[in-house]
Amino acid sequence: MSAMTVLTTLRGRPATKTLCRGADGAVTKAPATTMSRLFNIRREPIEDISDLACVLEQLAADPCSFVIRGEPCPGIDLRQPVRRLKYADGETPPTFRSSPHGERWLCADFDKVPTIAGVDPIRDPESALSTLTWLLPPEFHGVTFWGQWSSSAGLDGWQTMSAHLWFMLSDPATDDDLNAWAASADVPIDRRLFNAVQPHFTAAPILQDIDDPIRRRHFLVEGAFDEVPLDCARHAQPISRGYAAHAA
Repeated sequence: MSAMTVLTTLRGRPATKTLCRGADGAVTKAPATTMSRLFNIRREPIEDISDLACVLEQLAADPCSFVIRGEPCPGIDLRQPVRRLKYADGETPPTFRSSPHGERWLCADFDKVPTIAGVDPIRDPESALSTLTWLLPPEFHGVTFWGQWSSSAGLDGWQTMSAHLWFMLSDPATDDDLNAWAASADVPIDRRLFNAVQPHFTAAPILQDIDDPIRRRHFLVEGAFDEVPLDCARHAQPISRGYAAHAA
């Protein structure tokens, strides 16, 4: 069974991005730099897309928690708060490592993909999120996923779309597997997520003096299949042409 590592900040500090409007009227995005240095850890077992959706649904309502792909290093006491370290820092040993056996879940992070004609993220967000799967190899098409609009989504009047799409894989994939696959397949997603300690922010952003352009930020979009039969070793053809064909 696969698992997901959830980190929770101490003393209720937010683990999400803050959006505010500057003096010039432009929206600025501040990273979650106020997170605590130490985190409580828990491991959530993930067997299928229903488990994945259930965990993410809970995290969407928790602004103090987020996900990483890494697993605790051997000997880490899950009852004690720890730092988020992939490598040693002075005398402090690493606390997380990439799973040597891999995980069966994947988060595809799309940032500012041009919204194609006929797509309406406001009236039909599920279909809008589904169009992003056209940027992925064919094995992702028609597969159930949990979709979540990113913190900056909608702030440009939906000229672009930014979202996280979470999938279950039929077989485990390591971080190295996913990095190699994303590079060879030329998929337009953020490969930084394929790192043991990179935060996957799951809660809505904190908005300061900004109206939220999104009524609902997350959806389970059901397809004909529940798992992606991802072959990380296969060299995929560039996918951007497929998206352009749909846009034509």
